[in-house]
Amino acid sequence: MSNSQGDSPANSSSWIHNDRVDFVSLALLLWKRRTTLVAATLLAGATFYAASFLLPEEYESSILLLPTETPQLDQLGAAAALLGRKSSTGS
Repeated sequence: MSNSQGDSPANSSSWIHNDRVDFVSLALLLWKRRTTLVAATLLAGATFYAASFLLPEEYESSILLLPTETPQLDQLGAAAALLGRKSSTGS
């Protein structure tokens, strides 16, 4: 499967014909270049794995507490307050 322009990776679009993709030719091209694909995947994985150990560990947490409008809420009223609904047991 060679092109008129050569077999370079930039010109190896023999798997596209009339705006249609020939999946068999594409699969064969990917199989032919499997070593490069596997090497690039492993290199990227190893790079990001190593970078994860080099980055400093930073954790940030925040919380906002709001007082409730009613002094005493039962369990259903507390759940309703968390959901932003008015409780039928509260005044």
